[in-house]
Amino acid sequence: PALAAVLKARIDELGKTAPDSLLWPAHAAKTSGQRSGEFHKLLVAAGLADVRTHKGTGRGRDAAREGSSISFHSLRHTFVSLLKSTGSGQAVAKALAGHASDEISDGYTQIPADVLRQAVERLPDVFAHDS
Repeated sequence: PALAAVLKARIDELGKTAPDSLLWPAHAAKTSGQRSGEFHKLLVAAGLADVRTHKGTGRGRDAAREGSSISFHSLRHTFVSLLKSTGSGQAVAKALAGHASDEISDGYTQIPADVLRQAVERLPDVFAHDS
């Protein structure tokens, strides 16, 4: 709900802009091409991740680092999938996520089984006869 409120306020603030414009174009330009470390700082500021330390683990340089279950892409997948699961069309999801093509948007979409099941249950009975 908090994220939805921020997005709604930004859309209202922009008013009538070009349909393909980004919600925060200046911010997008600044962060374009930055590595995941910059996004991690945003997650920390939002309280969604712990601060990374540079303390040694004693496991050596080649040891796998513990990753966060929250990443830019996991949030983006969730956002696009939820939009489409709640009935938003491809164009809306693509515009809000800033995707350049339907193929990219489709790659970020995972519709839950219960949503698919509900869609099938709403299909008309093609074998029903009107008497």
